[in-house]
Amino acid sequence: DASITITGAVLTSSTPPTGGSLSLNINKNGSNVASISLSANNYRSSNSSLNISLLSTDYITVDVTASNNAADAVLSFTYTRN
Repeated sequence: DASITITGAVLTSSTPPTGGSLSLNINKNGSNVASISLSANNYRSSNSSLNISLLSTDYITVDVTASNNAADAVLSFTYTRN
């Protein structure tokens, strides 16, 4: 069975949040496994210390928990094949 490990994430936004953070929860099979946030007035945030193992039957979802006027956000993952 093929598997990968998500090792990092980068969150960018063409319109940065104001007055608070843009915050996301990363979920594996419906359970929260990590989070990432973009501070007010910033365009980019990264997390290079993730260790999320995935099999071909697993799935990832992302919940926005706070937006604070951020727009056009993109979340990208880096991974390794196991």
